[in-house]
Amino acid sequence: MHQSYTRLNQNQAQWDRTADLRRQRLLRQTRLEAAALATELEAEFENTLRETQYQIQRGNVPAPGKPQAQNPSSQSA
Repeated sequence: MHQSYTRLNQNQAQWDRTADLRRQRLLRQTRLEAAALATELEAEFENTLRETQYQIQRGNVPAPGKPQAQNPSSQSA
């Protein structure tokens, strides 16, 4: 009977180690996916910011808190 309990405890310990390794692998995978997503979102934000700044400089989009700039060609029409 003692051997059965010993074997049961060994099996449970092995199962716990396997489950821990599985959790660690999933956590690493989740962190990698989150880092990749953060990088992608950061690049998208930078592109949007750059495009918005370009449009503001061209007068196509008003800067925050400023009125829309008039395009000289539209004033002569």
